[in-house]
Amino acid sequence: MSAPEIVLCSECGFRYTAEGICDPCQKGENTQAQAQAKVQDQAKAPFPSRDVVPTPGCSEDGPELYALLEAHRLGQLHPVDVELGELPPYAGHVCRAIAEHMRFLMGLRLAAGDARPLPYARSMAVNEGLAKDLATASRAIGRLVRYGVVEYAGQLEKRKSPRGDLLDGTKTYAPPGWES
Repeated sequence: MSAPEIVLCSECGFRYTAEGICDPCQKGENTQAQAQAKVQDQAKAPFPSRDVVPTPGCSEDGPELYALLEAHRLGQLHPVDVELGELPPYAGHVCRAIAEHMRFLMGLRLAAGDARPLPYARSMAVNEGLAKDLATASRAIGRLVRYGVVEYAGQLEKRKSPRGDLLDGTKTYAPPGWES
């Protein structure tokens, strides 16, 4: 499956997957900030598991990424193409799957105007069925960094567990050559 062609609006320069002028500019919302705000508002659609208790690192509505994933599911947001480093031919299927998952999530964030590094927890790979357990996910993500497919970009702030222990923040990753 090839990625959709990404073009820039001739009015505001905002990226989108169509031709000509983006919808916000057609509607008179002709600044990039307004266009990005509209996409982000659309991405705030409710997501299915509202009764789930938020986990650390989440707002009461869950991680920002949940809203972007829901907007994608509803056809309101499409990922832009993100160029990651090349996987070596000997990279295993878990590394390949996690790299594609990271590319997809980075693309969704970029489509919404968010160019910050992607917080990517090992549990995300496990929950998506890409790795059988946290240890496998951790090894695969470490390999992706060593192979130069993604760059480690730091971690989010430490947080408290439900028991009160101080836990390391989620690690963040970016495409190679990313500048803060």
